[in-house]
Amino acid sequence: MNQWVKNPNWNEKDFPKVGDEAMLKGIDTFEYRVKIKVIDLKAREITGIIEGVFASPSGAPVTGGEMNKLINAEVTFIQEFIHDVFKKNE
Repeated sequence: MNQWVKNPNWNEKDFPKVGDEAMLKGIDTFEYRVKIKVIDLKAREITGIIEGVFASPSGAPVTGGEMNKLINAEVTFIQEFIHDVFKKNE
């Protein structure tokens, strides 16, 4: 698990801030996305808490099985693995 897929279209302007949500794409036995709440930033490293797991490309929530054990897990990753950023309301 946590075999993240790099985003070839990553753009520095999309760098998240603490409180934003980021989507990462992973591959295990199937392709999935995780929604992560950003809690810490250090240079290129981003740390966050996984809030949800979704099948890709459908976007349907994964509601059972091993993948749900990822929810509430803390993960650290580099910016090139981010596929989407959802800015918190400022």
